[in-house]
Amino acid sequence: MSQNYQPSGFFTPGAFLVTLLATSLFTALTSVIYALAIWYIPLFFVGALAPFVWALLSAKTVGSLINRTKIRNSKVAGLVGLLGSLPGYYCSWVVWANLVINMGEIIGFGSGRSSISVSKSSIHLDQLILIATHPQDIIELMKLVNVDGLWAIKNFVVKGYFLWGVWALEFLVIIGAHCVYFARRAAIPFSEATDSWIKPTKLKTKVAYPLEDELFLNNLNQGDISYLLSASPAANTESENYLTLTTYYDPNESQAYLDIEAAFYSGKKNRKFKYEKIASLLQIRPDQAKKLQDLFA
Repeated sequence: MSQNYQPSGFFTPGAFLVTLLATSLFTALTSVIYALAIWYIPLFFVGALAPFVWALLSAKTVGSLINRTKIRNSKVAGLVGLLGSLPGYYCSWVVWANLVINMGEIIGFGSGRSSISVSKSSIHLDQLILIATHPQDIIELMKLVNVDGLWAIKNFVVKGYFLWGVWALEFLVIIGAHCVYFARRAAIPFSEATDSWIKPTKLKTKVAYPLEDELFLNNLNQGDISYLLSASPAANTESENYLTLTTYYDPNESQAYLDIEAAFYSGKKNRKFKYEKIASLLQIRPDQAKKLQDLFA
């Protein structure tokens, strides 16, 4: 059977605390922008995409700290993502509650079915502190808003079980993105010999997809990459299947690693290829990684 890279699991309490505090602070600060954006830009696609955009930008920005602090434990990194994103998620609700409490004049834009409206509101520091220290009041406000709703999609008022579902999805997106991204950052190959992360090298030359693909995949499952070591570059990357290789190679390490992504030609105009990762951090010998780099750089 083939072997894949497994993180050493090493981390220090100091790295854990520094990353956790930085993540908590960053998500708490950016939560204000997030809450204001979904309040003052009452467009459906903005509200739908905002949690994904905030979650991904936040996770990628502070997720780099996982590598800076050299945390090589995916479970610990995921825990940092969970605990660090919770303050930001909670703060977004605090800001939202403050905006709801201070709702004022409603301003309309446009006419007919394309019209939208925005409610003027304001944020007050003393109210924010009071709300933040009384989470039960936020829950009660959520219940009240859920009865009548605050916004609508055309003639459909978002409330009831549907609104609870929207809020649940928002929670999963924001918290989940941080957990998953942080865990993946910790799973990148690390050189214990040089005490540094091994930089991936995506080889520019595409590899011709094997004619005997079942044999190729079976060999990969056994850790055999002999086909790649003797393969030719792809002759036509516009209308034929091909492979893209990414190597993780450090001359100071006794092992190297390989990612393989297959591109399958579909013939569709809007999407010519379907991409599938068929090997992730497959353990290979350093000399094999070096040869692949020489062949397909």
